[in-house]
Amino acid sequence: SRSKDINALSTDQILKVLTIFRERSLDSIIDKSVELIPQIFRWKGCSIFLYDEEDDVVRLVRTSGLSAPTTDEIIYKRNEGLTGWVFDKKKPLLIRDLNKKTNEDLARLGDDLHWIGKFAESDQQKAKSFMAVPLTSYQGNFIGIIRTASDNKNFTKSDLEVFSLIARYVAMAIDNSEYLRRERRKAEYLELLMKVGTQIL
Repeated sequence: SRSKDINALSTDQILKVLTIFRERSLDSIIDKSVELIPQIFRWKGCSIFLYDEEDDVVRLVRTSGLSAPTTDEIIYKRNEGLTGWVFDKKKPLLIRDLNKKTNEDLARLGDDLHWIGKFAESDQQKAKSFMAVPLTSYQGNFIGIIRTASDNKNFTKSDLEVFSLIARYVAMAIDNSEYLRRERRKAEYLELLMKVGTQIL
């Protein structure tokens, strides 16, 4: 249940989540998320991909935990690798012992599930464990994906439940920032109309 998920967080973890939720700009929310979520779980890093409706892809906007920062644009199409699977199915994904699994093994776990090795949050090209959760707005619209990987531990179902809970808060914060941006634009437009109207009169 949702209350059980919340109880799985310590006070310190809840305060870190609230810090993300208090941010107002999209950039600040994303920066805080990739900085604080690994601290909450004591993971090395995580990444956020946002949905590009025009090109129908998810695009990496921020990552943390890499030894060397990536300068390449990282995008995934539907069903392209593990991230593309989450993008297409809009379902959370947890893979344990990924480094020991072949694509035949992955195909047995889910239709179209396969690893392509395009991008990893870990220093190992193929991490020990992988987790990704779709980000969804209040209205149920797909916003993007948050994901993480580990070289030295297998994520658990409990990790996925808590990661999914935090993903909901990140999605809410992104949704709020978009609402505030639209309201600011409306206010600026109305102000402009008033100025034009005053000049005409």
